[in-house]
Amino acid sequence: MPVTKYHKEDSLDSYKYRNISLVNIGDKVLEKFLIKKIMYHIYIFGYLNDNEFGFTCQKSTTDANMAMKQFIETDWKKVE
Repeated sequence: MPVTKYHKEDSLDSYKYRNISLVNIGDKVLEKFLIKKIMYHIYIFGYLNDNEFGFTCQKSTTDANMAMKQFIETDWKKVE
Protein backbone atom coordinates (compact mmCIF):
# COMPACT_ATOMS: atom_id res chain seq x y z
CA MET A 1 0.00 0.00 0.00
CA PRO A 2 1.52 3.36 -0.98
CA VAL A 3 1.96 6.00 1.69
CA THR A 4 0.84 9.53 0.86
CA LYS A 5 2.33 12.73 2.17
CA TYR A 6 0.60 14.54 5.03
CA HIS A 7 -2.62 16.36 3.97
CA LYS A 8 -2.47 14.85 0.48
CA GLU A 9 -4.32 11.59 1.19
CA ASP A 10 -7.10 12.15 -1.35
CA SER A 11 -4.81 12.81 -4.29
CA LEU A 12 -4.09 10.54 -7.23
CA ASP A 13 -0.97 12.42 -8.40
CA SER A 14 2.19 10.32 -8.19
CA TYR A 15 4.36 13.11 -6.72
CA LYS A 16 2.23 13.20 -3.57
CA TYR A 17 3.46 9.82 -2.39
CA ARG A 18 6.59 9.11 -0.38
CA ASN A 19 9.14 6.35 -0.81
CA ILE A 20 9.45 3.62 1.78
CA SER A 21 12.78 1.96 2.53
CA LEU A 22 12.55 -1.44 4.17
CA VAL A 23 16.12 -2.05 5.32
CA ASN A 24 16.53 -4.63 8.04
CA ILE A 25 18.21 -3.97 11.39
CA GLY A 26 21.38 -5.89 10.48
CA ASP A 27 22.03 -3.62 7.51
CA LYS A 28 21.54 -0.52 9.64
CA VAL A 29 23.98 -1.79 12.28
CA LEU A 30 26.55 -2.71 9.62
CA GLU A 31 26.17 0.73 8.00
CA LYS A 32 26.78 2.54 11.31
CA PHE A 33 29.77 0.30 12.06
CA LEU A 34 31.35 0.98 8.66
CA ILE A 35 30.76 4.74 8.92
CA LYS A 36 32.41 4.83 12.35
CA LYS A 37 35.45 2.87 11.12
CA ILE A 38 35.84 5.03 8.01
CA MET A 39 35.53 8.26 10.01
CA TYR A 40 38.05 6.95 12.56
CA HIS A 41 40.64 6.35 9.83
CA ILE A 42 39.91 9.73 8.23
CA TYR A 43 40.58 11.54 11.51
CA ILE A 44 43.55 9.43 12.65
CA PHE A 45 45.49 9.64 9.37
CA GLY A 46 44.60 13.29 8.74
CA TYR A 47 42.75 12.87 5.46
CA LEU A 48 40.22 15.52 6.47
CA ASN A 49 41.08 19.14 5.75
CA ASP A 50 41.07 21.52 8.75
CA ASN A 51 38.77 23.83 6.82
CA GLU A 52 36.07 21.16 6.52
CA PHE A 53 33.12 22.10 8.70
CA GLY A 54 30.21 20.17 7.20
CA PHE A 55 29.34 16.77 8.67
CA THR A 56 32.25 16.78 11.11
CA CYS A 57 32.15 16.23 14.85
CA GLN A 58 32.72 19.16 17.19
CA LYS A 59 32.47 21.75 14.40
CA SER A 60 29.49 24.00 13.83
CA THR A 61 28.34 26.92 11.74
CA THR A 62 29.75 29.24 14.39
CA ASP A 63 33.19 27.72 13.89
CA ALA A 64 32.92 28.25 10.13
CA ASN A 65 31.86 31.87 10.65
CA MET A 66 34.74 32.54 13.04
CA ALA A 67 37.24 31.02 10.59
CA MET A 68 35.85 33.25 7.82
CA LYS A 69 36.05 36.30 10.09
CA GLN A 70 39.68 35.55 10.91
CA PHE A 71 40.50 35.04 7.21
CA ILE A 72 38.92 38.38 6.28
CA GLU A 73 40.64 40.23 9.13
CA THR A 74 44.10 38.98 8.14
CA ASP A 75 43.57 39.99 4.51
CA TRP A 76 42.12 43.34 5.58
CA LYS A 77 45.26 44.08 7.61
CA LYS A 78 47.38 43.39 4.51
CA VAL A 79 45.43 45.99 2.55
CA GLU A 80 45.91 48.70 5.19
